[in-house]
Amino acid sequence: MTRIFFVLMMLMAGIVSAQNKGNKNGSSSIDKNKSEKSLAEVGASLPGFSFLTHDHQVLFDTSFRANTPILLVLFNPSCSHCQEVALKLVELAPELPAMDILFMTGNNLLTELPGFYHASNFEQLSNAYVSIDNSDISKHLFEYKGIPQIMLYSKDRKLVHTWYKELNVKELHQKLNKN
Repeated sequence: MTRIFFVLMMLMAGIVSAQNKGNKNGSSSIDKNKSEKSLAEVGASLPGFSFLTHDHQVLFDTSFRANTPILLVLFNPSCSHCQEVALKLVELAPELPAMDILFMTGNNLLTELPGFYHASNFEQLSNAYVSIDNSDISKHLFEYKGIPQIMLYSKDRKLVHTWYKELNVKELHQKLNKN
């Protein structure tokens, strides 16, 4: 019995070693394939993901309108800065060039989404979503520099700019007009 255990342990060690070969720090496969820019760097492509909206619709990054910029906001529903940004976007939406807006938070905050959605008056916008991150992509995008983290993606789904804590509306307007 001891001999079988020892042989199994040796086999497992060989399998683990083979899996980690070329990946010395044991990082995930998303880290291993970073031949492109980091997901949070300007110029990086919007990664594929899914999200669950406040009203329980499962949507995907492909659900956004084609040839339209996307404003992705990583947020917490109880954050006052996040609420201010949401209210500002709803207020200024008629003045801004067309874009899709996605507020996305962790999947443990689903019950807080309807309150945030209604308090922010998002029902006034047909192109805005309040959601949880269904695919766990936010952990690869979030940079721990403050919330909300507001990421503008161009029509071709490339990261143009990131703001932290507050949105500079004048700068957003300029960047939207360029892209």
